Order: sequence, then structure tokens, then C-alpha cells
Amino acid sequence: MASDGTVKLLDFGIAKMLGLDARSGDTATLQLTPDYASPEQFRGEPVTPASDVYSLGVMLFQLLTGGARPRQTTGADLAGLLEAITHEDPPAPSTKATTAFRDQLRGDLDSIVLAALSTDPQRRYASAGRMADDLRRFRDGLPVWAHADSTTYRVRKFARRHWVLFSSTATIILALVAAVAMTARQAHIARLEKEAADRARAGEQQQRLLAERALASAEAERARALEEKERAEWESGEATRQRTLAEGRYQDVRSLATSLLFDINDQVRGLAGASAVRRVAVTKALQYLDALYRQSHEDPAVGAELAAAYERAGDILGNIADSSMEGARAAMPPYSRALELRKQVAARRPGQAAAREALGRAHEKVGVGYLGLGRGHEAVASFEAAMRLLGDRPSVRAEILDRLSSAYAALTDFDRSMTYCREALALIESPQSGPPSPAPDKLIARIVRQYGILCWLSGKYPEAIRSLRRAADLLVSLARQEPDQVTYRRSYASMLPALARSYQLAGQTEEADKVWVDARAKLTGMLPQSPMDPQIVLTLAYTLKQIAWNRYHASQAGKGSDTGEEEMALALEHSGRIASRPQAGVYELIEYADTLIKVPYPRLQNHQRALEFALRGNQLSKFQNPLMLDTLAWAYFRTGDVPAAIQTMEKALGLLSPSAEPTRKELEDALRQFREAAAK
Repeated sequence: MASDGTVKLLDFGIAKMLGLDARSGDTATLQLTPDYASPEQFRGEPVTPASDVYSLGVMLFQLLTGGARPRQTTGADLAGLLEAITHEDPPAPSTKATTAFRDQLRGDLDSIVLAALSTDPQRRYASAGRMADDLRRFRDGLPVWAHADSTTYRVRKFARRHWVLFSSTATIILALVAAVAMTARQAHIARLEKEAADRARAGEQQQRLLAERALASAEAERARALEEKERAEWESGEATRQRTLAEGRYQDVRSLATSLLFDINDQVRGLAGASAVRRVAVTKALQYLDALYRQSHEDPAVGAELAAAYERAGDILGNIADSSMEGARAAMPPYSRALELRKQVAARRPGQAAAREALGRAHEKVGVGYLGLGRGHEAVASFEAAMRLLGDRPSVRAEILDRLSSAYAALTDFDRSMTYCREALALIESPQSGPPSPAPDKLIARIVRQYGILCWLSGKYPEAIRSLRRAADLLVSLARQEPDQVTYRRSYASMLPALARSYQLAGQTEEADKVWVDARAKLTGMLPQSPMDPQIVLTLAYTLKQIAWNRYHASQAGKGSDTGEEEMALALEHSGRIASRPQAGVYELIEYADTLIKVPYPRLQNHQRALEFALRGNQLSKFQNPLMLDTLAWAYFRTGDVPAAIQTMEKALGLLSPSAEPTRKELEDALRQFREAAAK
């Protein structure tokens, strides 16, 4: 550069490349100066103005960085140097400059130098003049051609050139923006105030409308109230008249139901053959009771009275002491309704002893109904509920223990059943129970009779004989005290077959024959007055069946010619008549089926009919009674359905109590016979 600032283009040197690493073995001579030569010169290509631009770029790089070279050429091997120069762009000058100048070089100057030093000649300035023009543009604050173009870049360059004008304009713009924002805010506030005022006016108008409507509604309400008052006064008078009439009808219906259940029933109860009259009376009474229940069962006083009437109806229809009616199936609906009412009354009168005792008695009666249906588990649950409510008095506890004994006997748990019998006798016969009275005598007779039958079923025949003899003496004594009552004579006669079987199984054949004859005579004598009494008819049928079996076995052993077929036919006639009634209970159905199954006389056999009645009986007991399942298993076997017989007998054994001997042995022998038949 001359002293006047003019740039002079000098010869960069035509010499052999000096300083190259001799280890490369390259002896070629290049006509160039390595630090200033362009990539195309290294490649041996023709020199163009772009090559001069590259050399000027190197010089500008050195000027800006204080003499730093874009690339290191001294000591480099030829191959490596060629690779770097021809393919890699040099670094920006700002990266090689001192810290003080780096910020000034970044941007346009870096772009100008890198554009001049591009490895691609096409991307360099077209001439040294074009490069000089870009440098002048940088000096004048204009956008340079080497920098990437953008709106932001141009605005920034313009602002630097015309900073006074730019700052004034920006100030004006900001002021305008602020003014517009303020105006918009004021407009928004004005709009909100207007809307609030509009809402306030609308609210005032709405309040006026509401007030007008409220006034109109109040006037209409006063008119309606006056009308309702007049109507209420009329309805009150009419209700009083209707209530007077209803109370009169209610009292008439209640008196009629009470008369049917108590007066008429009590007058004919002890008479022989009065079952039909009593059945009609109690059926009609239940119709009246149901009408009363629908009308006023929520009244505690009426509820207690209705419950007592329903319990009375259930007693007449089917409890153990009066089984000449429809049996447990007929008794359960009134017993259940009575229990429902007793619960309602007890809930309204908590802590009242009378309500608690009445509820306990209602549970007991429902348990009796379940027992009559052969549903032992439900009977146990009901009796245990009664025990929790009533078990604090010895005589009452003894009575419920007797009920529990019967329930466990139905479940074939004879050990527990006998335990309850012994506990009940200990309570009622102890001095703490008070002086003897007819009621305890009746209960003692019932418990002793029950205990004797349990001993018979458990194979304890001598003990069974002693207990049944004692029960017979007690029943005879009670019958003498109340000669008009057939209850004691019925209980005595129905107990005799158990006594006869106990004698027979104990080996006392002569005593057994005497009792069989006595049982047949007494039961036959009672039959004309009570031809449909299940307790009398079924016990007579069982007696005739056992007499027939005894004669059959004797004839088979050559000890007589009477085969007993006549007695068996009569037994089937009696039991079939009771079992064929629509209201027949579970025990009637099973007894008839059992007789049909085990009859040894071909002309009397009807195994298909036996299966029909056995199924009906087990459906009533919900297939949960092992002794009734035993009858059903035999019915399946006799009709040829051996798999069903095996399955049913297995279920019966599963339900049988461990203490049910010798019953278990009989069922196991039957199951063995069924399996042998299936294996053939």
C-alpha cells in the first residue's frame, strides 16, 4: 500500500514451495506463495480474478487479526495442506483477533473476509472491485452483500445510519401506541359502566315484575287458602262420619274374627270329629284378619291384637298338639304374619317386657311351623331366637329346649336331641321350677315321650321302653283329668308303635305283640271321629304296616299262613288318602311313599307313584332331610334309576348326623346295594 492509500498489487512470488515437509517425498515445484495462494492454484487450475480476491482476503484477514494467518502452511505435508485448503473454509477473523477487537469483527467484517476466502470460487466476490465496494458499504453503515439478508438486519443497519431520526420516530410511535392503549382502556371502562347501568335498570325492572307477580300470587293464594279451609272443614266432617262408620265396621269384623278363633273353636275343640268345623271357622277368620291387617296393622295396639289372632289361627291349623288341620304348610303363613307384627310392636316399644316375650313366642311358633315342614335348620334358628328372648325362666326354657330337641331329631342329631331332653327335664322337675301344675305335667309328658322315641331311634331300646312307659302313664293320668279332650288320647295312641318297636327290637316279642294289638285297637276306635286326622291316620297306617311285616316274615319262616297282605293294603289305603290331599304335609307324603316302596306284595307295588310322592315331600323339605332323602333314593332305585339312587343316598349320608346310629348303618347298607347293582 502506497503512502497515499493506494493498493499496489505485488508479485506474491514464483518460487519452489518452501517449508514443505520433506518427509512426503514430493519434489514437485508449484508456482505460488502458499500462505496467499487460492485453493484452485493448489489444484493447478488456471488463475482467475477469484484467485486474486482470495489473496486479498488473506491479507485482509491478517490486517484485522494483527498478522494471524488463516491456515498453517509451514511444516505441513503437501497432501494434508491440499486437503485443508481445497475443502475446509478458514475460521472467522474474530476467532483469531485479540479480545479487544473481537466484538468489532463479528458480523459484517467476518462475513466479508469469509466470502473472500471461500474454498468455492463461485461463492467469492466476482472481483476485487466488488469486494472493495462491500467494504465501503460496511464503512458507510449500509448492508453488505456478504451478510445473509433479512428484514431485521436491514432495519438494524438503517437505525445505525440514521439513529437520530430512528429514535425520534420510535418515540413518536411509542407515544401513539400509549395514546391508543389509553383511549381503548377508557372506552372499555365506559362500556363496562354502561353495561352495569343497563343491568341495574334491568334488575330494577325485574324486581318490579317480581313484586307485581308476588302480589298477584299472594292474592291467589289467599283465595285458594279460603277455598281449602272450606274444603278441609267439609272433609273433616266427612272423615269424622266415615271414621265413626269404619270404627263400627272394624269392631264388628274384629269381634267376628275373635268369635271364630276363640269362642267357636274352643267350644268344639275337644269334640271328636270337629276338625271340619274348626277348619271352616279358622279359614273365615283369616279372611277377616287379613282385612284388618291391611287397614290398621301399623297401630301398635292393633298390631299386638292382630298378632295374637294370627298365632291362634296358626295353632289351630297345624301345631304339634293339634295336627288334625292342614298341617305346617297351612300354619306357616299366619305364624309368619304374626312374627312380622310382633317385630313391629317390639321395635315401637323397646325395653317392654311384654313385647319382648310376645316376640319370643312368635319365633317359637315359626320354629314349630318349620319343624312341621321338615326344615330342621330353620327350625333350630327360630328356636334359638326364642331362647335368647325367653330363656331366663326355667319352665319356659325347658319348653324351648324340648322344641330344639325335636328340631335336632329331625336333623338326625340324636345325641344333641337327647341332651336337650335331659336338660329340659332337669329344669322342669327341679324344686326351683315351682309347685307342679297341669301345664308342667303336659310338658313333662311331651318331653318324656320325645326322649323315649329318641332312644328307640338311637338303638337304646331298654331306655326307650322305660321312658315311653312313663310317658304313657302321664298321658293316661292327664286324659282322666280332662276326659273331654282327645289330645292326650291321641298322643298316647300315636306313641304306642314306638313302644312296640322298642320291645320288638329288644327281643321282647310277646310284649311287642300286645302293644301292637293295643295300638291298632285304640287308633281304629278313634278313626271314625277323625277320619282325616294325619296323626291318627298315619300312625294307624304305620301300625298296620309293621303288623303286616311281622306276619310276612313269620310266613316266610314257616310260622304261619297269614302273609299280612290285608293289613298292608289297609295301611296303603289310609296313608294314601292323607297324602293325596292338596294340603298334604311333608311327613304324610314321605310316609305314603315309604310304604309303597317297601311293600313286599307284587299286587300292591307302585314304584312310580312312590317316586312321585317322594319327590313332592323332598321338595317341601328342600332336599335337606336325610331320612326323607333315603326314601327318595329307594324310589329311584325301584324305578331303575340307579345313578340317581346312589347320588341321593350319598347326599343323605352327608347330611346324617354322626350320632344317628343305627340309621347310618341302614343307609350305608342301602348304598352298598345300589353300587353293587350299578356294577352288574
